[in-house]
Amino acid sequence: MKTVNCYIIFLVSLMLLSSCAEEDTKNKSNNMMMPYNISNKVSVKRYFSSNNKPDYFELELKGDNYTNAILKFSVLNYKHDTMFFYSVPVDSVIVCETKNEDTYRIKILEFMSTFFAETNFACPPYTINDPTKNNFPGDTLVWNEIKNDTTRWCFEFSLNKNINKLITYSANENAIVVYDYTNMN
Repeated sequence: MKTVNCYIIFLVSLMLLSSCAEEDTKNKSNNMMMPYNISNKVSVKRYFSSNNKPDYFELELKGDNYTNAILKFSVLNYKHDTMFFYSVPVDSVIVCETKNEDTYRIKILEFMSTFFAETNFACPPYTINDPTKNNFPGDTLVWNEIKNDTTRWCFEFSLNKNINKLITYSANENAIVVYDYTNMN
């Protein structure tokens, strides 16, 4: 009888250990990051926050497919420290009647290829809205800092349907900031 009890205890212990190991494997596989199937990046080097050292403007697309991807726009300084970051789902940029993978791929790659067009950079900076009006949606402190600086650059971009934003480097804030924006609706 003692041998049977030992045998039963052994079998129960073995079953518990194997179920714990199986559960541990399931948890590990659920917690593992899935690799991206889509990964595209466009990058340009510009003198933006400094006249001596260039910054890196990057637009990156990542996702499991084009219809559910994420666009990440960032500006890095010469040390590759992030100075500005903005992220949106691709649906914020692409206007399509149906979620078609091929249509999204064509539209998003075309969008990415023109995002850093020379016409989106300007020196000296400008505003979209009138900063002298009370309803100016932008940052008047930053605008007053940069408006007379003939060496300062701005970059205009849109990562949301019908909303344009202007960014520039603010020496007072030691950062790249949005200083004006508009909703085109």
